[in-house]
Amino acid sequence: QLHRNRALVGLIGPEWSPSKWITREIGAALRRRVLILPVLVGDRRNLDADELPRPIRGLAGRQSLTTRDSGFRAQLLGKLDSVVTPSAPAAVVPRDARIRHLADLLRKLAARRQEEALDLLITNRMPDAHAALRESFELLMALLDFSPGDAELEIRLGFLYKDLAQAFGPKTPEFSRYVQSGLLLLERIVKRKLGRNDRANAWNGLGNIHLLLENYGRAAECCGRAVAI
Repeated sequence: QLHRNRALVGLIGPEWSPSKWITREIGAALRRRVLILPVLVGDRRNLDADELPRPIRGLAGRQSLTTRDSGFRAQLLGKLDSVVTPSAPAAVVPRDARIRHLADLLRKLAARRQEEALDLLITNRMPDAHAALRESFELLMALLDFSPGDAELEIRLGFLYKDLAQAFGPKTPEFSRYVQSGLLLLERIVKRKLGRNDRANAWNGLGNIHLLLENYGRAAECCGRAVAI
């Protein structure tokens, strides 16, 4: 498989110890210079080269992603998109009507909590805003597990990253992390074939992100595209 693959995602848990076969597989990927993304799961700390078998010590020098980071999904997809051509969306599998109804209720709840969070931000009620934003994030991630690749949900997630960055403020590490997550996500979305509403919302969201970064020319350009659509 490695002869045909351009990326390898390695899931590394707290008790991970590379077996002979795992060592051979990762070593072969390192020699072929494919994109290798170590993903730290649970409480796993960063890799130490001295603890790894010699053939895969180069793994410790790779930038690791962690599933605990709220920007993990956007970071992973952004890195994979740099080397892998996205495939056509999978066919939609019919779902039980009760599950679809539950998903619709969760969508409405996520949208309402996100609107409430924005109102709380405007009125400077930060603790309540943080709680509402965290709940919105958890709801959106659950919905994306249910409907991966859903453009409307991903765009809403992009706006949520923008709201989270605003909530923490520009002088915090959280601001940089959430802004970059939103930027990666929305830049990927605007390249997709979307319906008019989703396309306009995606460009508008990207403009909002650039506004936070004080890239005013780019912000105006993106919002101008949204208005034109």
